[in-house]
Amino acid sequence: MTRFLTLALLCGTALAQLPDAPVPAGVRFSDYATPSMRQPEPRSHKPLWALAGVVAFDTVAGLYDAHETTHGLHDGSGYVEGNPWLIGTHPSYRALEARNVLQMGLAATPGLLSWAWRRKPLAWAFLVGPVVDGVKHLQGARAWVALEK
Repeated sequence: MTRFLTLALLCGTALAQLPDAPVPAGVRFSDYATPSMRQPEPRSHKPLWALAGVVAFDTVAGLYDAHETTHGLHDGSGYVEGNPWLIGTHPSYRALEARNVLQMGLAATPGLLSWAWRRKPLAWAFLVGPVVDGVKHLQGARAWVALEK
């Protein structure tokens, strides 16, 4: 019995001397939280306004390209559309605009999704898609203008 009491006394004093779990000073939960546990950063509207601007540029360039292509195809010169994807070699104005809207949507969707998912650097990077599409429209329209001269 004395052995049991001695063992209980030793265990009791050993357990009583254990310190609480140490906590370093100045440590916050956010220092150890993963990005999915943190609050999302506030959504800035600047990338959305920039996306609206490049989509407007792409739309105007597409309208100009469709106008010049339609004039070039119907003047009897025998030329055909250089990009027949989805519309053939002698498309109508509506077919050209439908394809332009589809291409613009494909180019602008990654930027819009990046903005919606609060990935600001990606939203800025994906603005290049509609700009490149608009520049290609301007190149195509200028080629038709050069053929008409």
